[in-house]
Amino acid sequence: MTVGRIDKTATCVWSPPDQRCAYLAMGTVAGAFDATFSTATELEMYRLNDDHLELTGSISTASRVSVFGWGDRTMISEKQVHQGDVKGLDVNPFQPHVVVSGGSNASILVWDLNNLDKQMTPGSTSQKLEDITYLEWNKQVPHILASGSNNGFSVIWDLKNKREVIQLANPTGRRAITALAWNPNNATQLLTACDDDNSPVIYSWDLRNAHAPEKVLSGHSKGVLSLSWCPKDSELLLSSAKDNTIIAWNPATSEQIGNLPSSRNWTFDVQWYSRNPDLVSCSSFDGKVEVYSLQTFMKGGNSKEESDPFAVSSEGRLKQTPRWFKRPIGATFSMNGQIVLFSNKNVKWKFLKLMFERDPRQRLLHVLGFEKKKVEKKETEVKGGEGDVNEVKRVEGDVNGNEEKHNDIVATSFDKLNLFGNEIEFEAQPQLLKKVNDKPFKLFKGDGVEDEITRSIIMGDLSEAVEELIRQDKWSDALVLSVCSGADTLIETQKRYFERYSEQTSYMRL
Repeated sequence: MTVGRIDKTATCVWSPPDQRCAYLAMGTVAGAFDATFSTATELEMYRLNDDHLELTGSISTASRVSVFGWGDRTMISEKQVHQGDVKGLDVNPFQPHVVVSGGSNASILVWDLNNLDKQMTPGSTSQKLEDITYLEWNKQVPHILASGSNNGFSVIWDLKNKREVIQLANPTGRRAITALAWNPNNATQLLTACDDDNSPVIYSWDLRNAHAPEKVLSGHSKGVLSLSWCPKDSELLLSSAKDNTIIAWNPATSEQIGNLPSSRNWTFDVQWYSRNPDLVSCSSFDGKVEVYSLQTFMKGGNSKEESDPFAVSSEGRLKQTPRWFKRPIGATFSMNGQIVLFSNKNVKWKFLKLMFERDPRQRLLHVLGFEKKKVEKKETEVKGGEGDVNEVKRVEGDVNGNEEKHNDIVATSFDKLNLFGNEIEFEAQPQLLKKVNDKPFKLFKGDGVEDEITRSIIMGDLSEAVEELIRQDKWSDALVLSVCSGADTLIETQKRYFERYSEQTSYMRL
């Protein structure tokens, strides 16, 4: 269903997700006229209400708009630094006061909205780029930037080291790169598109092996003009092209999963609303900007459908359910009184269930993949001698998976990345810090003695762990651990410690 429409040939940008209300900024697009051949140029702000777009403000501008970005500063300022048209612009998703712009002659500048008098380049001017046509920041790594050019080349920049790191050549030759899109969940996957009518495809690149595209998404009949990767579901992508169509894709499978309404002219821009991905804005040279809702979309495109209010078009309907529509959990009663549950959080529910069982600690250890087993030890093993000992055995399964998968944690931090002396830094983001540890570690290092002590602690057998530490002459560790083991173990450990060292140091007798 169309939830808003403005009769204007304009390029748009949605308000950032931290804004509670949905706003859409529009600017009169460069290189096009409406039916009245008006030369007026305006920047307008619209608020999306339930079923319409309400104008909240507008200003006149001296020039028309090629590309839009929404930062975190309220200002009206103008800087003329680039030569020619500025066709590439993007706001850093981690620090909205950091903006990148691109113009002719491979000119790329990074701006700090706190101080517009200073700019920086991402590195030395690339020999592969000509006029910049598109720019986009990586959605996972704050200092990685992708740039596209009118000669078919795309260059990936590392602003932390101020250099270009990867060059991607359009397989079909020197055609202008019209759109780039980073995977919102995978920092090394990038999509590129160009306006080549002879090869109207979208290329998917895995930057870990950038010699050739990983996948090709074919479906348009003319050159691709715009890409938008859903920020809430990495398996949803929208593309628009010169064939007046908007296609929804699953980039993981390269499958077309639906279409949005087609226009009578090129749809040159399509964007998801990051705060509510059910909403999509589409701008076309048909002289209109429309906002669609994927959830309740119905079409009345021809007379038959207009006369039938219950006719539902295949346009706007997706073959797969968007992630935000999927119920995370559900339950229903069957005919014989049993209850049936489903959930995509199976592991969490399994742990919750354990809390209500008898001996939950042992059950929890079993689910995590640990179990006690009496085994015979040889003299050449950790403790030496013979006898029964407690061995903890790792059990591979669906819950714990591969030990390397859990232990090999790569910590990444981008704080203190200085771009403008001491005036701008790429700050460490809280959402990134939640995913990694400041100091990665492994529970099991392959050291027989240390691993045995770790297993004993995990199993809750602290007295055995203390005993092993004493055998290894690690008295400080044994004393610390004995505090957690209980009063009896602590008293016994202290007694043995005094017996051992009272004759060596006089102050121990006190």
